[in-house]
This record gives sequence, structure tokens and C-alpha cells, in this order.
Amino acid sequence: MRPVAEARDLALAAGAHARAAGRLLVSEKDQVKAVHLARRHIKRARSLLRALRPLAKASVERENGFLRACAHTLAPLRDAHALEEAARAVGAAGPGA
Repeated sequence: MRPVAEARDLALAAGAHARAAGRLLVSEKDQVKAVHLARRHIKRARSLLRALRPLAKASVERENGFLRACAHTLAPLRDAHALEEAARAVGAAGPGA
């Protein structure tokens, strides 16, 4: 495959993952699932963008920064769920466990 075609395919795939993350956050009824899957899509998009860095450093850094900010926005929701699960596990173990 030609390098230009490979770069285009990587960019398209990164965009598809970013759009999928956004769609999940809007449409998925289960907020915990939506956050988890959206974060996975963002990670994949950022990974694909890193492969493009040698070809378009400024653009990749701009888009990567945007996706990183999106992921950071979701982190408190993920953390709250993890804390809730940990509290349930401790509560289920009972006193003195």
C-alpha cells in the first residue's frame, strides 16, 4: 500500500473512533458502559494519530490534545463508578472482614 493511502486510512480510522465515542455518550442508556466504551474509542483514536505524527506533527498534536481533554473530562465519571464498586465490595464483605 502507498504511504499516502496508509496515512489516509489511519486518519479515517482515528476519526471514526472519535465519532463513535461521541455517539456512545449521546445514545447509550447505560452511562457506565458509555463512558467505558467512549474512553476505549478515544484511546484507539489517539493511538492511530500517533502513527501519523511524522507526517503532520502540528495537526496530530492539536487533535491528540483535543482527544486527551475529552478523556480527562470522562475520568471523574469513571473514577466515581470505580469508587462506588469498591464501596459495594467492602460493604458486601461485611463488618470486620
